[in-house]
Amino acid sequence: MLRAEVIVAQCSPAVIGHDLAHCMGMTAQVDIEKLWPEEPMVIIVVGRIHNQVEELWDKKIKPFLEPGEYRENRQGGTLQYAINPKNGSKIIFCTHGSSETREKLQSYTANLVWIDEMTDNLGILEELQRRVQAKRGRMLLTATPKIRAEAVKKFIETPTSHSRVYRISMLDNPIYDDRRAEILEQIAGLPEAQRNTILYGDWYVGELAVFSFDPATHVEMPRGYSAMWPHVVAVDPAASGLMGFTLWAAPDNHAHRWWCVKADYIKGGAPSDLVELVEDKVANHNVMYRIFDSHEAWFAKQASKMKVTYRGVPNKRSRKNELITQLNQALANGRIRLAPSVVDLASELSTAQWSETVEDKIINASSFHLADCAQYFVDMMPSYKEAAEANMTWETRLYLSNKRRIAAEAQGPKKKQAFKIVSKGGKGWRRSS
Repeated sequence: MLRAEVIVAQCSPAVIGHDLAHCMGMTAQVDIEKLWPEEPMVIIVVGRIHNQVEELWDKKIKPFLEPGEYRENRQGGTLQYAINPKNGSKIIFCTHGSSETREKLQSYTANLVWIDEMTDNLGILEELQRRVQAKRGRMLLTATPKIRAEAVKKFIETPTSHSRVYRISMLDNPIYDDRRAEILEQIAGLPEAQRNTILYGDWYVGELAVFSFDPATHVEMPRGYSAMWPHVVAVDPAASGLMGFTLWAAPDNHAHRWWCVKADYIKGGAPSDLVELVEDKVANHNVMYRIFDSHEAWFAKQASKMKVTYRGVPNKRSRKNELITQLNQALANGRIRLAPSVVDLASELSTAQWSETVEDKIINASSFHLADCAQYFVDMMPSYKEAAEANMTWETRLYLSNKRRIAAEAQGPKKKQAFKIVSKGGKGWRRSS
């Protein structure tokens, strides 16, 4: 079974799924009993987002279990855990992108932890390692390491007597035994660094990075965040495929810094459905205005029919490099940050790479819809006052704003200027005070 405290591998999740299902349904397996005799197994499975976790369960673990060996528990349609009603063994499902994940994990003591698709949050890895510490359990990480996270890379590659790192080529998978030439041909046009990442699990280098994104700098919790803060919606519509959606917030309309507090993909459908789904996501939020890709005029027309107004990004197609430059400047000067829960956008900003062979071309550009949304937002984000007020705390701004309001009320309502319309010699109309 799993014999090291930390095992890192790029390998087929089906193999790990088989092992976890084996633990879940086992009654008296020799390797397990030596470590944890006569006790129910607690297994934690962690992925980037809930959809990925559900797929791990449905396709990589459940098929290896007998029908009577599990019972699913869901809350609001989201899978929370699966339990074996016969022996009490349980698989708990989490996402490493949720801001509540770390707090939630602290309540568990586990025998096994499996993290699929590496997180760039070293704190989450450390917390998961603590979950298996009491029982001298096993933590398994599987990933194609495309993220740029030096702290995580150092954690994984620093050798210890209790850890193992396995680099497993994609071509080692038996499913590709008779398709080696086909796979190599498919990725032949990619840069060498990217080919090595896909084939051999090498860490992807960042020399060709599109965005100057550093998780350690650009990911932070917006202090005192409230749904009543001013918000701006930025979307990248898609009638088919996946539509990008982002929601940005700041303490006031003229704040120096804005945070992306939500970033999701919405499955394409009827225009009316897409508009409604976006509105569902921003319900009960104080939305200032909404931004969209002006090329997708059908979306704005449908939104207008539903009494929702969107502002289009001007001349988007001819300004692609400008939009990217603006986003990088906003990252560099502190104008924008990402909340810790916004993992998909962080992943896109971390992994987008320029082509080595085609000038000004982003590899797989069509898959970075959330990064496009971020560019649209920066292009049309609210301005902030170039004054000392920009560096004030939210509490100070609130105090001064309230003070100005009280002073204005004390002066009473302003008198409106009266005027009348008169005619003069049939030569038109003029206004007379």
